[in-house]
Amino acid sequence: MSVKTVVRIVRAKGFRGLFRTILKKLFPSNNPYFAWESRNLLKCTAGDENITKFEDCRYQVIKCPIANHQRLIGLNGMTGHSIKKAVDHHENCWIAKKEDLIVGYVWISSKRQQIMSDTGYYFPVNIEQGAYWWRDLYILPEHRGQRLVELLFSGWVKSFNEAKRETLYTEVSPDNITSIKVHGKLGFKEFCRLRMICFIGMRLYFLTTQEKYRLKYRFCPHWLY
Repeated sequence: MSVKTVVRIVRAKGFRGLFRTILKKLFPSNNPYFAWESRNLLKCTAGDENITKFEDCRYQVIKCPIANHQRLIGLNGMTGHSIKKAVDHHENCWIAKKEDLIVGYVWISSKRQQIMSDTGYYFPVNIEQGAYWWRDLYILPEHRGQRLVELLFSGWVKSFNEAKRETLYTEVSPDNITSIKVHGKLGFKEFCRLRMICFIGMRLYFLTTQEKYRLKYRFCPHWLY
């Protein structure tokens, strides 16, 4: 890493951002033996007040029929196996289309009492009615900046009953400042931070909230995760 790169990272993200960048280079997330991950966990309660008034006639947001799931293959590295895994976990895909081109998508789980982070950490929702997990959001680079995240979110919210309110969770990398700001506009608020260190299949989790600090250990061989 050059001095110019270090200065640029410090200016953009501060010394904490530099520290996270170094850790990612030393322990990349795709390394099954030694890895380090960091996530900000966000939550919002969605109802009529969350529906954006912004509409764009160029795009259409719909729940993707199972018969069309194969069209998602190749977007953001998605494979037939990852699609099957999502469907097996009772997740639904909402897509944004421009004419016949899929320009963005998000996978949203069915209601559940326990949410699993992409790092492998399980945390309880602790509410009787359950909650949804907003996972794997992606917009094609050439269509970013068109408020498609808002359109996807409002398309999902409009699928409930008018008076219904639902709780939705998601996670964002702390380095993705743009995504954090966009989620903030939709009503998401950070409720905890999750850090994970993986060493030869053993995962050590550090969960911090404003009220408490929690440490959790989990053994998960990489070939089973």
